[in-house]
Amino acid sequence: MRAKKEMSNSVDNNLKTFYQDLSNTTSLVDLKNNLAVPAVGYQSSAVAAALAAQSSNVIKTKGFNFFKQIIFTFLNPFNLLLIFICLFNLTKYIIGNYQDNLDLASAIIVAVMMFLSAIISIVQDYKSFRTTKQLASLVTKTTAVIRDYDLGTHQITSLTIADLINRSIKIPVDNLLVGDLIYLSTGDIIPGDVKIIYANNFLVNQAVLNGESTPAYKTSTNNSEQAANIFDLNNICFMGTSVSAGSAIGVVIGTGKNTYLGSINQEIKTTKVTNSFNIGLVKITRLIILMILVMVPVVLVLNGIRTHEWLDALVLAMSVAVGLTPESLPMIVAANLTKGSKKLAKQKVVIKQLDAVQNLGAIDVLCTDKTGTLTEDKIILDRYYNYAMIKSPQVLKYAFLNSYFQTGMKNQIDEAIINYPQSRFITNLPLEYQLQGELPFDFTRRRMSVLMQEKTTQQQVLITKGAFEEILNISEYYFDKGLVKKLDRDTKIKLLDNALQLNQQGMRIIALAYQNYEGDQPLTLAAEQQLIFLGFLCFKDLIKKDVINTLKLLKKYGVETKILTGDSQQVTLAVCQQIGFQINGILDGEEIDNMTDQQLMEVLNKTNIFVKLTPFQKARIIELLQKKKHKVGFLGDGINDAIALRKSDVGISVANATDIAKEAADIILLEKSLLVLENGIIEGRRIFANIIKYIKVTVAANFGLMLSLVIASAWLAFAPMAPIQILFQNLLYDISQVAVVFDNVHPDFIKKPRGWNTKGLISFALWNGPSVTFISILNFIVSGIILSSIALASSLAPSVTNNHLISQFQTTMFTEGAILHMMMVMMMRTNKINIFKDAPPLKLVVPIAMILGVVLVLPYLPKISTWLQLTPPDPIWYAYLAGLLVIFIIISSLLKIGYLKIYKKWL
Repeated sequence: MRAKKEMSNSVDNNLKTFYQDLSNTTSLVDLKNNLAVPAVGYQSSAVAAALAAQSSNVIKTKGFNFFKQIIFTFLNPFNLLLIFICLFNLTKYIIGNYQDNLDLASAIIVAVMMFLSAIISIVQDYKSFRTTKQLASLVTKTTAVIRDYDLGTHQITSLTIADLINRSIKIPVDNLLVGDLIYLSTGDIIPGDVKIIYANNFLVNQAVLNGESTPAYKTSTNNSEQAANIFDLNNICFMGTSVSAGSAIGVVIGTGKNTYLGSINQEIKTTKVTNSFNIGLVKITRLIILMILVMVPVVLVLNGIRTHEWLDALVLAMSVAVGLTPESLPMIVAANLTKGSKKLAKQKVVIKQLDAVQNLGAIDVLCTDKTGTLTEDKIILDRYYNYAMIKSPQVLKYAFLNSYFQTGMKNQIDEAIINYPQSRFITNLPLEYQLQGELPFDFTRRRMSVLMQEKTTQQQVLITKGAFEEILNISEYYFDKGLVKKLDRDTKIKLLDNALQLNQQGMRIIALAYQNYEGDQPLTLAAEQQLIFLGFLCFKDLIKKDVINTLKLLKKYGVETKILTGDSQQVTLAVCQQIGFQINGILDGEEIDNMTDQQLMEVLNKTNIFVKLTPFQKARIIELLQKKKHKVGFLGDGINDAIALRKSDVGISVANATDIAKEAADIILLEKSLLVLENGIIEGRRIFANIIKYIKVTVAANFGLMLSLVIASAWLAFAPMAPIQILFQNLLYDISQVAVVFDNVHPDFIKKPRGWNTKGLISFALWNGPSVTFISILNFIVSGIILSSIALASSLAPSVTNNHLISQFQTTMFTEGAILHMMMVMMMRTNKINIFKDAPPLKLVVPIAMILGVVLVLPYLPKISTWLQLTPPDPIWYAYLAGLLVIFIIISSLLKIGYLKIYKKWL
């Protein structure tokens, strides 16, 4: 027994028990009781009442809730901080008798930034929702139901089946009932979970649920004791799967949300996943709040004790809180993500969630399904051999005749043979031969035969194609170099050994035999005896275009690939061999089910192939990888991938995926090529680089400037900057930083995945922020010497002269702080000591230069300078300022060298 099981595993096991119990039910009475229905097979008169008592049969996809989307978009932790700042500015405006228009302007600008970033996000989400709905494929809307038929008095046999089928009527799937008797035939999509009570060569494609491209043979017999998982149950079919061949009569055992597909859909709806991007923003918000909680009380107490004007001290302290907050962050984030999503949209990529772009860049593990993602969900003919494993044109010729002329439904094997490139050399065969008879495929014989006649010679040949063991059992001879020889024991052992080797390579093996046919007697099953073994046909999965290059590029960018599939180990290993995928370790679903979370976590890093998985096991693996601090992406297209898509940090699907997979995904690839993943990862890392660049530089600069205000508050008898100046300086900086969206990102940064790291942010701010503080202290001293030692005075009596000098001092602090802010952007945006080796683009330089120009002229604009309490400083101060900036550049460069040496990275 396992010590611990995840909830998803418990759900999986409960479902397995439920379907096994129904599979074991032998009598119709027991089945009726287990389903809690009045009858198996309804009378028309009872349908209306039963429908009224039953819940909806349709699995509803999630709609777009504008109100819910607006609430979730606005009420995130950082926006709550901005709302507080906005309310603070409005309160100041009201308390100031509506005189201070800057407070009103600041409140409006913060609100506009919040509003624009939210609108961008909501519009993008809605556009993606509409696109996804347009991509949604239409599923079956009707099904054939049999009513007014008493199963208790009529046995279903090959003699009565025709009458039963003729009784079937088409009804909307919405009107299907648990306990209904339904008829399923080739091409049908199964409308609910069904127990088979009669089958005729019934073949069901379950790839959407288990990833296996080979259809499963379904019968009315019970094999629950031998079945490794619920998909192996012979007599149970699942909603959403499709009928590949044959026909069946079944009893509906589940509809809508009460199906296996419905349980997956319900799991998706109840699964709330916070991805790495949102977790990172929450951590950043907490850090900023912590800085505010530390610095604001210090400023309040120091200024209150100094001036005894506690209300003014509170206003200044709250202004410091505003100054510490990077108000432009939502706008910077939204603008970066929108820019990235538009770029990817040109490459036929639908971004359903804006933050998915950055999450894609952050992943260090990509888990992928096999069928439909690495492969095309179809097989191709790879080789054709004679008995001695030598390529034989005659094998291809006879295989072509068998597949081309058979009149039943052509399966993937027939299509692969007919479409094989070498077949173009034998396309005249349909003109040279004609079909004389046919023995259709059935699952008892596991073979089919065609009787062909060559038109010119009138010679007839029986060609039989089927499962290797079956063909070998009915063969008495073998064909070797133009001679027919007796098939002895040694040759049989050799053939079995060859087939085993091919199977171990993941090949699907079909054998071919023939015999010359004489006489005009009708073709019967008795003709399939004493055949001449001709050779093998070997099939493999068709690999998707660009898969090999994509895997190489993922490795280049530091992303490890793991395969999570419901398919078998042999087939999966064959695909890995084709794509050159290095195998580190293999686990199957049964082994995983018997492991605790701790045991599984210990082997996750050493294992990169997981086979025979259920949907819940895929989700469990992803959750445990995330617990190991990995950022996990998942690429899948089937119903069985939906939970894993939702659980991952970023779910990626394709245009032809199932509706439930596309709904669970964050990104949908409209093109078949997977190379777009590389572009998405690069774009995601570029976006993250510019976002983290803005956050680190802004927090470091704000921390340095606010620290200088704290020191000045302890040193000076007056406020080093007026609150209105702090707010306006912060406003100018926020406006200039929108241009960071257009900054270049050095190729070194995108070589490996990077995540949010608050410790790195703290160390960056503590290391680089004091450079600003140091320059500000030097400015205190310089300004104090030039301005009659005001900055060094412990007290200063109010007077016209002193107020003028105080205003000059505050102006120097305002100007120096604003310029240092802009200088920090240029110095800290790159890890290069010589910033010209990673020169900023003009789209970044021009806005910053314009803001610098505005800062320098503000003290000389009469009305604005009065409003901002700015007084032109002594002209000589600008010479000192130039010297301070040179010192700042030197200090910043030295600090960068030291930081890189200690921490080994910059941003």
